[in-house]
Amino acid sequence: MEEAGYRNCVSVPDGAPPFISDKELPPVDKDTKYQYLWNCKEYLEKASRIILATDGDPPGQALAEELARRLGRERCWRVTWPKKSTMDHFKDANEVLMYLGPSALREVIEGAELYPIQGLFNFKDYFSEIDAYYHQTIGYELGVPTGWRSLNQLYNVVPGELTIVTGVPNSGKSEWIDALLCNLNHSVDWKFALCSMENRVREHARKLLEKHLKKPFFDVRQVVK
Repeated sequence: MEEAGYRNCVSVPDGAPPFISDKELPPVDKDTKYQYLWNCKEYLEKASRIILATDGDPPGQALAEELARRLGRERCWRVTWPKKSTMDHFKDANEVLMYLGPSALREVIEGAELYPIQGLFNFKDYFSEIDAYYHQTIGYELGVPTGWRSLNQLYNVVPGELTIVTGVPNSGKSEWIDALLCNLNHSVDWKFALCSMENRVREHARKLLEKHLKKPFFDVRQVVK
């Protein structure tokens, strides 16, 4: 790091842990492996930006996570070592220095990214999704027509969105929803799970079949004696 022009650097004693602990942080006096952090607490508290440049192997990544847990992820930045080949990355700063030189190492350090925080994302993480959204290659992102041209100018069915149909009692809300489901099944082959509190199963099936086949369920000409 000093070869690359960084003087405010420090290594950690005892190496990296084999894996990330899934337990809560222990009390300071019992956090024996990381006492070196607590011994330097006053010094580290002055740092608003801490760059973690640990090894790229699993223990190195585990060390970065354990350090970030104790230092605060919100002020930690993480270095990602560049590729050595099509399959492998450089292991650490020393390898980058040996193969690419001090200027390349400095560039890698300057390219450190904010440590991942759960629930916090960068826009660049969504570039491919945004691009697909623009080109409309994801699927039904702009919605599916209802089957009624007069309504399509006002409303389309979009996956993931909530639609609430309201109206006075007996105004045909359920009948319209049934018809909409049949239209969507015809046009895009969508399947639906139904929960109806007002119809027996056979009655609901009759209504759906009538809309699906566009004809009465019973032969209206049949005379019942």
